[in-house]
Amino acid sequence: MNHDKEEPSDHGSDPAAYRAAQRRCASGGCPSQGLGEPLGQKDRPIEFIQLLEALIAYDKDHTPMGAEVQEIISRLTSGGTAPLNSEDPWLVQAKRLWDLGFGRASEVSDFGAYLRDIPPIPKTLLADSDDFPLLCLADPRLGLSRSCSLLGILFKELKLEDADVEPYDERHVTPMEPFWFRFTVPGKNMGRSSGDCRNEFIAQNQFPGTAMTGVMAFAHHPTLVEAGERALDLPGSKHHRSDRHACLWVCDGRLRLGLGRRDNDARPHRGAGAYVLA
Repeated sequence: MNHDKEEPSDHGSDPAAYRAAQRRCASGGCPSQGLGEPLGQKDRPIEFIQLLEALIAYDKDHTPMGAEVQEIISRLTSGGTAPLNSEDPWLVQAKRLWDLGFGRASEVSDFGAYLRDIPPIPKTLLADSDDFPLLCLADPRLGLSRSCSLLGILFKELKLEDADVEPYDERHVTPMEPFWFRFTVPGKNMGRSSGDCRNEFIAQNQFPGTAMTGVMAFAHHPTLVEAGERALDLPGSKHHRSDRHACLWVCDGRLRLGLGRRDNDARPHRGAGAYVLA
């Protein structure tokens, strides 16, 4: 935003106004005209305009908050913040990724345009499954590093980059476009070595969890990983210079995606994840 032009409005000196606006937006309380339809100026209620003015003014007066404020303003004006009156998982999960920033990071103009990139849920994945209860939409187009940043997962901070991750074999290559999958229940396979789990999954025509499917499953189902309770081994992805594989875990209160797990290392608080495709 331009910090040099225009004098701040009366909202700008009021941090409480900014915080109130932030809480309203985070809870889905900001009005929107419809899915994928940014509000036109003439359609914006007075309260909505005042919220925007408060955010913009606060942004001008508090430079460290600029990126956060810009994100809220972007969500307000791009059609992705309205509460959904729908239980359609296709719509719900697409909106979740949009609100996390996946579409805007790909420079998609609005939520409606983002939805046009989302494939229908395959019929074979619609049915409930005891072994794979977690339906998930993946949008891998940003790659691992940027996806982790949007989700608050430490990855590049661990001196890792996308090029460090490679699939266990050609079956585990990440698709380039959005796709649907079902993931295992949280806490399954605890205390078992990830190497044994991977062999078992492959023998049953299942896929050992990969770095990307683990990250995307976490986006929709954050209880997959809990501090002090369970970490998620992802033996479908490994470091390109070794046989050590991926894992999601919490350390010092921060979720991390690393590439240091050994196949034969079984611990009671860790379990390997798996997924199935259509």
